[in-house]
Amino acid sequence: MSNAPTGTPDPKFTRLPMGERAGAAHDTAYVTFACGHNQPDYISAWAEATGRPTRPEGDERRIKNAYATLAHSFALALAKELNCDDNAGLKPEPSLIPAT
Repeated sequence: MSNAPTGTPDPKFTRLPMGERAGAAHDTAYVTFACGHNQPDYISAWAEATGRPTRPEGDERRIKNAYATLAHSFALALAKELNCDDNAGLKPEPSLIPAT
């Protein structure tokens, strides 16, 4: 658990509209969400490749979406397990259209 996300996200990530902050790259994705009331805890769920991942050939967006879907699923399961109000605002399905 951590503090609220601050600063500019790493530019390697495509920002996604999930939780407090979310992003996806060709080898990793994360979803950070808030759980609690007055002073919420911020929790980040990550999905990442192990070893030495290389850039995929072809449609990189498909692999980014796969990592983002996995991170979202994990974040939603955590939010439910922790009894976060309204599942920490996470929708049942991931939002894969990049945030503006």
